[in-house]
Amino acid sequence: MILVVEPLTEAPWIWFALRIISRTTRSHRNKVILGTYSERLASRKQRAMTIAIDLMALGDAERIYRFCMEKNQDPYWRAACILKAELVLGVLTANRMFIGSIALLRPRNLCSLIGITGILAMNPLLAVEALPARRAYNTIAMNPLYGLTEADILAGSIVQNLYDETPCRSSQGLGLYKGIPVYRDLEAILLRSPEMIYSSTEALERILGAWDINRCKICGAPSKKDLCEICSELVPLANNIPNPSG
Repeated sequence: MILVVEPLTEAPWIWFALRIISRTTRSHRNKVILGTYSERLASRKQRAMTIAIDLMALGDAERIYRFCMEKNQDPYWRAACILKAELVLGVLTANRMFIGSIALLRPRNLCSLIGITGILAMNPLLAVEALPARRAYNTIAMNPLYGLTEADILAGSIVQNLYDETPCRSSQGLGLYKGIPVYRDLEAILLRSPEMIYSSTEALERILGAWDINRCKICGAPSKKDLCEICSELVPLANNIPNPSG
C-alpha cells in the first residue's frame, strides 16, 4: 500500500496526479490511499480509484499551517516547515496504519526551485525537500511526480477534465514559495530554459548526497540530534492532534 499525502498548499491537479499514480502502481498490485484534510476530497475518492482517509481534521491542518507561517518570519524556514509538515503527517499516519511507503506530490520544477534556493541560501532544511526519495524511520518517502513539471500535470488535468480547485485552503498557500528571495528570478530562468530543471536537480542530488554528517531521522537534514529543529517541533504537534478514523 502507498499513502499519498495531499499537499498543505493548493493542488488543483491532485485528481490527475492520483490517476497517474493509481495506474502506474496497479501492475505491482499496490493499493493507493489518499491521505486528505478535506471531506470533499474524501467523498470523491472514486474519481481516482483510491481509498481516502483523513490525515487530520481540516481545522487541525489549518492550525499546523498557521504554526509554520507564524512561528518564524524567515521565508526559507516557513517553506521548509510546510514541506516537512506534509512529510511528518504522512510518516506518522503511515506508521499508525502499518504502511511502508508514502508519496509526496511535488512536481519537478518545484523540487528544482526549492533545492536551488536552499543551496544558494545555505539552508539545508529547505534544500533536502528537493530529494526524490528518502527513508524516514521505517517508511520510504518518495515523490512519484518527480519526472513531471507542474505545467505537464495541469495540462493533463484540464484535458482529462480533472482540474479542481482544492477546497481546503482557499488561496493562502499561493504566495508561500514566491515570497522567498530569488525564487521569482529562478522561476523565470527555469521557464526560459526548461532543460535546466532536470540538469539542476541531478546536480542537487549529488550535492545533498555528499553530506557526510548526522541527519534528521525523518527529513534527512543535517542535525546534531535525531530530529532537526523543524521536525522536532512538528512531531509532538501532530501527535497531539487526534487521528480521525478513516
